[in-house]
Amino acid sequence: GKGASGAMVAIEEVGEDDDAAAAAASHTRAAGNASYRAGDFLAAARAYSEALDALAAAAEGGEMGVGGEETALMIATLHSNRAACFLKLQDWQAAERDCSAALAAGALQQAGRAKALYRRGAAAEGRGDAVAALRDLSACLVEEPANAAAAAAAKRMRQTISERADAAQSAVKELASAVERLSGCEGDSSKAEAAAVACDRVADASRMVGKLVVEGYTDGVISAGGATVAVSALAAVGGSGSTLVGVTCVGEAERAVAGGVGVRSRG
Repeated sequence: GKGASGAMVAIEEVGEDDDAAAAAASHTRAAGNASYRAGDFLAAARAYSEALDALAAAAEGGEMGVGGEETALMIATLHSNRAACFLKLQDWQAAERDCSAALAAGALQQAGRAKALYRRGAAAEGRGDAVAALRDLSACLVEEPANAAAAAAAKRMRQTISERADAAQSAVKELASAVERLSGCEGDSSKAEAAAVACDRVADASRMVGKLVVEGYTDGVISAGGATVAVSALAAVGGSGSTLVGVTCVGEAERAVAGGVGVRSRG
């Protein structure tokens, strides 16, 4: 398959080290590779974990040969391979952590970096973060411009982001409408029930806008006038009962205001 857990998850091989700890880790890694190819992804992940633990213990014990460039490459590769297992198991956060660890090691060559970036993008897609997914997929395509799987996934993420940006604009419009309805009821006791309903609409719409902001669709919120509408919503439901959440962008006050959409219903 070409979805979040499908493409480009083939495991990597690395060269052998001479010292005992690295040799043992290599043997365990090979067992993990065999399990992966057999479709036993949980067993493969456990083998990669065992190899990582063995290398970490050897490094702590000051064992000769552990800590060199080949060992660093092995550690990065083990993390990347384990991430491939977690993708198959749909453990998106674990896959993302392993990809980040693999990339942070700084030992991967271009092809290895591309795989780790693709896998982290696939993990972000799996957990529903299209913005983070597109960021990593785009970085993957910088490393490997001809990577068809990454290109297809990036296209999919751009479409998702476009749809969510449209949803952000719709949510802002709903929020503005709810604020207007609430304003029309204020001070009129005969419209108390309508005011309560309108207040709940403001709260619901605010939460939706806030969710979109937190998920990274701030531009869609801002382009729909979200900052101005958010201020109106806060005033409409009472500032003391509101919570400013969401966006902190240095030098971009409008984005910061757009984050102020987590309002509380009067109840």
